[in-house]
Amino acid sequence: MASELLTGLPLIEAPVSRQLILESMPGRESLARRQYYAHPRNAFWSIMNQLLELPETAPYSARLAALRNFKVPCGMSSPSAAARAALTTTSGLRTPAPTG
Repeated sequence: MASELLTGLPLIEAPVSRQLILESMPGRESLARRQYYAHPRNAFWSIMNQLLELPETAPYSARLAALRNFKVPCGMSSPSAAARAALTTTSGLRTPAPTG
């Protein structure tokens, strides 16, 4: 089965960080939307919305701003990975590419 190189999302930066949230590689839903934790079954934003006192309907830009204000950056431990093209979830990821 053919593989393709998936490229991740940019770091959500926070000036003086208190915590760091790392994701191994966003799934296809997140990559397609260009948003961290975009899959509807992922509980990340529901939890963060409660912690950051945001409504569930808050747009992605407001969620990012709240993370930055709360000094919590979010990023990936590897900027790219090989995946089997037919799979649609992160379970299809095989080998992280070197980070340089």
